[in-house]
Amino acid sequence: MSDVPGAPASGANPPPPAAGPQPSTPPPSTSVELRGTAWFSLLAAVLLAVAASIEEDGATGWSRFGVWAGFAIASALATLVPSLREQLKVSSDNAWRIATAGGVGLAAYWVLFILPWIEQNVSFLATVGCAAGICAAWAAPGRPLSGRSQAF
Repeated sequence: MSDVPGAPASGANPPPPAAGPQPSTPPPSTSVELRGTAWFSLLAAVLLAVAASIEEDGATGWSRFGVWAGFAIASALATLVPSLREQLKVSSDNAWRIATAGGVGLAAYWVLFILPWIEQNVSFLATVGCAAGICAAWAAPGRPLSGRSQAF
């Protein structure tokens, strides 16, 4: 037996844990939270898909541009990578490079395929979609900062 009052005897079981909430570490989150530029990326992908699917003058963007419409949608989705870099396990620099490639792809698509058909109504949707994707790439997290100031 112990001489200290209230101390358990040497062969006794330890007291049960106290009732109430136990501190624990929360499980890692597997959910995706969209914020910032992710909304621009998704808007770009949706608008480009809608623009390619609407029929105008007897043809859709899918029949006019073929696989290039899919390229534009894939480029818009590439601008989403910086927002999902933790889930995709991509470094910040590489995520920004992927988004930049998507933005360049959208600009090329607009110049090569949308601009020649600019008089059509669906070209407005495609233009807004391309602009949203380019804005998402421009403002994407992880953009490297230049060591010198630029006078624009």
